[in-house]
Amino acid sequence: MAGRQNRKRGKAGRSPETPEQMIDRVLDAFDRWLGERSPDAPGNDTVLDVARTACEFKATYVDPNPADWAADVATHIVGEVMPAKIIGVDADYVAAIVPGMLSYVDFLVQTGRWKAHNDERATRSAIARLGDLAPRFGDPGRQSMAGRVLQLAADEGVDFSDPAALDEFMRRFNEMPLEWRQRVTDGGAPDLPDLDDEPVDPVQQQRDAGIATGLAALSRLVTVLPDRPVSVTVPAADEEWAALAGTTLVTRVLDLAEWVVPGRTVTGTGALRLDDMRRWCDRWRLPPRTAAARSMWDVAAIALPWRIGLDCGVIDLDGTKVRRGSPTDGPVAERVRLGRAMVERLLDFVLVPMDIGRPMLDAINFVMLPMLRSMCVPPGQALAGLDAAVATPGPLDLDALYPNMMAGRVRRNIEMLREWGVIVESAGHAVIPDAVRPGVVQTINSTLAPFQVRPAAGAVPLARSIDAE
Repeated sequence: MAGRQNRKRGKAGRSPETPEQMIDRVLDAFDRWLGERSPDAPGNDTVLDVARTACEFKATYVDPNPADWAADVATHIVGEVMPAKIIGVDADYVAAIVPGMLSYVDFLVQTGRWKAHNDERATRSAIARLGDLAPRFGDPGRQSMAGRVLQLAADEGVDFSDPAALDEFMRRFNEMPLEWRQRVTDGGAPDLPDLDDEPVDPVQQQRDAGIATGLAALSRLVTVLPDRPVSVTVPAADEEWAALAGTTLVTRVLDLAEWVVPGRTVTGTGALRLDDMRRWCDRWRLPPRTAAARSMWDVAAIALPWRIGLDCGVIDLDGTKVRRGSPTDGPVAERVRLGRAMVERLLDFVLVPMDIGRPMLDAINFVMLPMLRSMCVPPGQALAGLDAAVATPGPLDLDALYPNMMAGRVRRNIEMLREWGVIVESAGHAVIPDAVRPGVVQTINSTLAPFQVRPAAGAVPLARSIDAE
């Protein structure tokens, strides 16, 4: 109790511990405890690494306290998060996870660090019930598309901190037959095909080679390499909601939700009638040409917030009638979750459009996700190299064509997110504002864009979902 009070007051004027410092302090004590029990045990380093990894994932997805392990948290982190997020480990490491975490619980209990509000027996049982974790590691059903591709890279021994090595892997990956790549990214077995029996499609080969060239060129433009998690602080709920409510995206969704309160009539496709659409064009001061559109679905500035309002449940559609759905003026925590859901749906539309093929889309997002991550670190993602790739002058040969096309797509994605208020451009860099970051992080957190999340006092925890595809 005294220690907790001292930390609250900032003992002797010191700042409170960061999550990293707290984990380091407790894990250093665990290291000494292991050494005292069995000084020369060859598995001590692995057990220590298991505990540290579990605590870091817990800080990212639940809370930063490395000594606070409820049964459901242990099940989620050890049984779900670690198998989905850790790639490239051997069987001995996987086999050490359950006994290592049980040893860590022993340490917490015996040194008085165990939190009394948790049921020690229930936590031990939850960990023990996980049994053999090996089938969960590398299970495609637990990984995102990016995770499955990177798992394949890890199996080949690719060094993720070496951009050239990752470029070379992606070049070889994109040169493989389309059916094989689709099978791998959809979770199928990555058995190598018999290339001698595969028909040669010169157009497809040229396209895939171009995509690989574009990926190699654009991956070098990512400002912050995804070799370690970026730390993001989730602000207090009031602060986060104020930032979300100030974005063009959330403002427009809420405007539309308020407008449908008395009940409105829409077309058979669920779109606003033309008279209503034109009123919104005037209200939001959209370009004059938008009012001449033949359908609301052709006006993205209205159609997108309308669709997101429907998807998030604040607008309820029943045939040709719409009315207010879920309330938008509830407790601030509910509003924060609603705002994050709107950001997530926007990212879905931006990152997974319907007008681009799978190979090109995969390659673009191998660039786009790390760039979004870079926007969460001062001074943000540098744009000069991307703009230069877009502005390549004169006739384009194959080596320049695909980098130019892909750079253009990435730049349009950034501009779209800027228009909706998720990104701010300043001094040649793109930045995601601090209080808007949680919704982005919750959506894209993955091996391509790893984050470590710190909740501030009064923050709304991020959803525990680890599926960031």
